[in-house]
Amino acid sequence: MNGATKRISWYLETEQKLERRPTTPPQAVQDQPTVPLEPPATSTETSPDTPHPEEASASTSGLSKNPALQTQLIEAALYVSGRPLDLKILGNVIGARSEEKIRAIAQNVAEKYRQNESPIQIVELPDGRWVMQLKATITKYVRRLSNRPLLTPGPLRTLGFIALKQPVKQAYVVLVRGKLAYGHVKQLREMDLITDEKVGKTRVLRTTSTFADYFNLNHDVIEMKKELKSVLGNTDAPSA
Repeated sequence: MNGATKRISWYLETEQKLERRPTTPPQAVQDQPTVPLEPPATSTETSPDTPHPEEASASTSGLSKNPALQTQLIEAALYVSGRPLDLKILGNVIGARSEEKIRAIAQNVAEKYRQNESPIQIVELPDGRWVMQLKATITKYVRRLSNRPLLTPGPLRTLGFIALKQPVKQAYVVLVRGKLAYGHVKQLREMDLITDEKVGKTRVLRTTSTFADYFNLNHDVIEMKKELKSVLGNTDAPSA
């Protein structure tokens, strides 16, 4: 039994004993920036928690005859993963191959959360992945409980400035944020939160989809800037 299967089994056993009231679930995508607990993974290697197809086939045989359990497994997978999951991974968990069926189950889980007026929501991202996250209206009240921030204040402010001004020349970022911004940009690039394109003697900086996913922002840059300005009080740039 792999790590993901053990955690899902624990989740299902616990849910039978108590009404599940998760506190601070994984954070993700589209509404309002939060400070995630861990840096985003950028590797293209298979996660150790992602079931191998053969292993998944052996451990999920017969699940197609138990729709209720499939629904619980979708919910559990999103809860324990801490990141957006695509339909293939969700299908491996529940023993299904039909993307239409997998999406329908995920939609049913999302609808259950909506009807219960839960502080947690399940959202389908523009790229088709699914994620469990806190609602933006709730996040601002509990974000301080995150004791392992992704970034320290300096790089975080530089990242916010880039997000608001993108596409923006690195030279301008350094002019506004100071020479320490060179180190900030290097760190942000290594974390796959920004990308750069060489133009003449400088570089043009933009945020990545990883940034949008992990800070609960819209992937559309125009909408993202509106969300950031709303959160930052309509200021044009974070203070130094």
